[in-house]
Amino acid sequence: SEEILSALEVSGQVPDIDKIKFNSNVTSATLLIHPEVSPIWLLQECENGSPTGLIAYVSPGNDVSLERVRQILDNEGKLEELEIRLFEQKATLPHTELLTPSITREVVSGIVLADDILDPKPCRPKDFIGRDDIQKEIWDFLESVRTQETDCRILALTGLSGNGKSSLVANLSDRFTNKKWRNKLYLYPVDVRSARGSRFVAEAVGKAFKTAVTDGFIESNTTFTIENIDEITGGKAFQEYVQFLERNNKVFVIFFDQFEEVFMKEELFSLFRAFRRFALDISAEKTNVVVGFSWRTGIFLGNDNPAYGLWNDLSDHRTERKLKIFDLKDSNKMISSFEVEAGINLTKPLKARLIQQAQGFPWFLKKLCIHLFKKIKEGISQEELLISQMQIKNLFDEDLDRPSGEVECLRFVAKKSPVLRNEATREFGEYTVSRLISDRLLIKTGEKISVYWDVFRDYLITNETPVISWAFMPNYKANLSLKFVELI
Repeated sequence: SEEILSALEVSGQVPDIDKIKFNSNVTSATLLIHPEVSPIWLLQECENGSPTGLIAYVSPGNDVSLERVRQILDNEGKLEELEIRLFEQKATLPHTELLTPSITREVVSGIVLADDILDPKPCRPKDFIGRDDIQKEIWDFLESVRTQETDCRILALTGLSGNGKSSLVANLSDRFTNKKWRNKLYLYPVDVRSARGSRFVAEAVGKAFKTAVTDGFIESNTTFTIENIDEITGGKAFQEYVQFLERNNKVFVIFFDQFEEVFMKEELFSLFRAFRRFALDISAEKTNVVVGFSWRTGIFLGNDNPAYGLWNDLSDHRTERKLKIFDLKDSNKMISSFEVEAGINLTKPLKARLIQQAQGFPWFLKKLCIHLFKKIKEGISQEELLISQMQIKNLFDEDLDRPSGEVECLRFVAKKSPVLRNEATREFGEYTVSRLISDRLLIKTGEKISVYWDVFRDYLITNETPVISWAFMPNYKANLSLKFVELI
């Protein structure tokens, strides 16, 4: 490539990049050669460690249509969503028509956790229950990365909706700060629902590494900067940080949670191309950096959906860990944690009824516990609750027992989730949106909002609750039941 570039410069077809005087914000230069435009240098500008725009430089006397350049780049999936301006205004179009729309500011948010145990959002690490087996599996995998016993660098956490993927990721992030792990492992969780475009990946990676430096996990005097948005791992700072991790036998994990939530939005297709480039680069580099994704199983993606292609392209490069339903031990632990927090002991029959009704689904058991303990605090006896209908539809309908405008707002957000908060505000007013957020039915992630639970979101859209197959193990032999029938 160096010889080809030199020949093009000597022939006068391409300006000599070394003779171009540009400002210190330029971190990378890409040469675009295309049949429809003159050869053009695209200089990436950087602000706060992340690329923010492109400067187009062509040989004096050559004209260029920045609109056409932007189309070519978009068609090729390169340098997407970066504003282009001319280094020297030599084009025939007026200056005002040369600029593409301003770039969208990305907000990188962590996992939004519950305020207390009665909050339906992902639980706080102090309230986390069980999952000992899968936690050990993840620790063992990261330890094998640390000791160079595996080439895999992509981790997928899968499971049905509501099985606690977000809670597990948040818990691991917290546990890695304890004395045993803090000098070995670091996990930075990112909620993908706040993403607005392809620049989100670069912004998230930059924020993750900067936070690791602030927390003292990575030691460096070099400010983390992404020089090329299409080659995040090729930057000087990235390579320096990686070398530090390898010298000190440390593993850095950036975990993208709720990864499936933005699949159906066409405007975010460029985001998946950026994810794919970054994940494959991490996989190829085989350094002490791991990329994690949480993926909700049980959803259908068409073959033409770019997310479908991304997930399948990564199948040969990733290792998967699947969350299963709660066993009896973990179910009892969750109920006990509610009892301790509320200062209320449930009767043995009511506990058994809760566990039978939830059928091992963590989201259903948590929802039932929240419902029961709120009712007990309102003065309803446990005997009354024992004979009440604890059906998920009744609980969701209870959530919807509010003014019609708020219900319509919930359905609006459910259909477009995740949606920009100001879009919902324009439709339903600030008071309605703020009230739903304060009542924890809507979750704010960055500048976007979504329904508090994807199971509830599906109910808002379809009016159908998830099918839970009933399983019951009799405690006595059949002949005892027959004796009761005879007596009756």
